Amino acid sequence: MESLQQTINGRDANVKLARLQQYINTPQVKDKIVILVEGDTDIKLFNMVFKHDSLFYMSPQSGKPEVINSVSKIRSRVKNPIYGVVDADFDNLLGATYNFVMLTDVHDSEMMMLHSDFMTSFLHEYLNTECIQEYDIEALADTLISDILNVCHRIGVFKLINAKNDLKMNFKGINHVQAGVSFNKFEIKFDEKVFLSYVIRRSERFDRTLEEFVYSEYLQELGRKHCDYQVSNGHDFCGILSQLFKGEFSTRKNMTLRDVETYLRSKYCNTKFQKTNLYTQLANVIKNENERLFAEPSFDTAI
Repeated sequence: MESLQQTINGRDANVKLARLQQYINTPQVKDKIVILVEGDTDIKLFNMVFKHDSLFYMSPQSGKPEVINSVSKIRSRVKNPIYGVVDADFDNLLGATYNFVMLTDVHDSEMMMLHSDFMTSFLHEYLNTECIQEYDIEALADTLISDILNVCHRIGVFKLINAKNDLKMNFKGINHVQAGVSFNKFEIKFDEKVFLSYVIRRSERFDRTLEEFVYSEYLQELGRKHCDYQVSNGHDFCGILSQLFKGEFSTRKNMTLRDVETYLRSKYCNTKFQKTNLYTQLANVIKNENERLFAEPSFDTAI
């Protein structure tokens, strides 16, 4: 029997789907190729790096599974071409694909936007004057990216194991400092056993007899040397950077995850996006849909 929560979630999903469909049928959208994305920040990002008269970005405001589900359901209900863009997460590693849904080249959009120029600019913006005079900022930027990615990679490996084995570990809203990440000025350390213990304590549905299995799998996955950008989660990267910049060298000690993500997005540009596979896929969608439109006979000629 379906639980009350499942019933509520199903109704909410249907309401969101109906609202999307209703908006797609408005004059503003009816002649556009609709691209469904995960949230408002993704709409901002794609309008910034790939704005086109043929495209209209929308979101069900519910995350990746809902985008995939919405694309499948709405395509049969409206005349518009409907596609989706979602974070790959681990799909590029696991070989998962979805009909009419495109994936980011790397783990997520934040990892896609990460580049050394961002970190250099970030340091100039938020380091105090003494540190700017003391350090080679470009070298420090490269070191910080490398060191934070190293931590994010190891956190990501735990998440990959969870995804592959459906272990029901709860990584949402983790506090990186409580979870084993520590700082000594610009030095960053990570204790994976503290992290695993922290995650297990907050994972009510996790089978605790599997703790040794998880750690053993963790060591094996580390040995496979997956690409940092495919394993690391951009929210972890931005969260750790925001925690680091609560230190004495920061000019903004109340730095938040949202602050870092906003700054990251502001430093990404369309010339960088044009080098991605995702850009090529979106460009091909426009080309193919326009060719299909012109190839279809009108009512005047189809006699």
